[in-house]
Amino acid sequence: MFVIDGAFYADPENLCFLPKSLEILVISYYDINFSNDIFNGPFLKLRELYVRLFRDFEDDEMLVLSQSLVDFLNGLFLYIDRSCLEHLLIVEKRINYQIDPFTLDITSIQYETLEFGIELR
Repeated sequence: MFVIDGAFYADPENLCFLPKSLEILVISYYDINFSNDIFNGPFLKLRELYVRLFRDFEDDEMLVLSQSLVDFLNGLFLYIDRSCLEHLLIVEKRINYQIDPFTLDITSIQYETLEFGIELR
């Protein structure tokens, strides 16, 4: 498992530092605009991708993903092979959303806290 800040992906050249054997990635959501440059490197073939949202609306459950979150995921998929993903989760402090990597629809919601070794704000 590798935990990184979402800003890491603002420069696609940073991807060369990630091991190709990486299977699980935890990334914090970061509001960035991905470059329109064509990525020529190999796609990461992750089994699991967790996107950590640093917000906590205890009584506010998402029914659909926000456009900025959809844009962020689509930006990640410029570098990550979504067909390899077995699990794509959007993780909040107390709620986790299982996401279909192709449609980006929420397929299930779990009410539990996942710990990744990063401090929650």
